[in-house]
Formats: sequence, structure tokens, C-alpha cells
Amino acid sequence: MVIAASFFQYTEAQQLQTPAPSPTTTVKQEFALSNVELNYSRPAARGRKIFGDLVPYGKVWRTGANDNTTVEFSTDVTINGQALPAGKYGFFAIPEKNEWTLIFNKVNSEWGSFNYKVEQDALRVKSMPMKLKTSRDTLMYEFES
Repeated sequence: MVIAASFFQYTEAQQLQTPAPSPTTTVKQEFALSNVELNYSRPAARGRKIFGDLVPYGKVWRTGANDNTTVEFSTDVTINGQALPAGKYGFFAIPEKNEWTLIFNKVNSEWGSFNYKVEQDALRVKSMPMKLKTSRDTLMYEFES
């Protein structure tokens, strides 16, 4: 009787993990009886002019990098006096030099704004941009209660 045994050695290539150029971030906040959650990727300026150049004025922007930026409300909310039902939305903007249009779109799973359709908008509101006291190199969203 002959017993043969084979041993195979599998080697796995080690891949160096480096930080994503636009890391994904989630911001959560409770407001009264409602919760809001914003998911986005944080692009960096890296010395580039962003608004009016890399992100052109007057065109729909995905408000982040990589995948769609999404915002989810646990209850119905009111934004700038306008009602928005509870749910998860794609969050877009149309930047202009002196006024932005913020867009909550019913489609929240697209990549970027390439397939954006205005007829899927659940809500559009106007917002005035503000200059920060100190500049930031990476995009950051905050909620004020």
C-alpha cells in the first residue's frame, strides 16, 4: 500500500493599503425627534480652484467625490420652509458665485451626477454661500442644531 500526500503552498500577494484620496465619511445628528445621516466622500482641494473651475458654476454637482452623496431623514422634515418626506435622497447642488441650489433627489444610488434627472427631484432649496474664517483643504459637512 502506497500513500501519497501532496502539500501545496499558496502565497497571497501582500497589497499595501493606502488612504483613499477622497475618504468616505458619515455624519449623523439627532434633531428633536428626527435623525439625519449624511454619507459622502471628502475630496481635497490640493491647491486647485474648486468652485467656478473644477466644479463649474451653473452645473449639477454631486456634492462630494466617488459615489453619490446621500442624506437620510428618519421623519418628515422642513428645509427652508419646504416639506420633505422622510427617506434617503441623493444630495446634489448647483453652485453659483452668490447663490446655490441644494437638491434632494429621489435617486440615491447613482455614481456621480452623470445620470441625474431633474424630474426625480423631491426638493430644491436656495442657499447663500458663506466664506469661512479659515479655509479647509477637504470637503466637510456639519450640522448646526
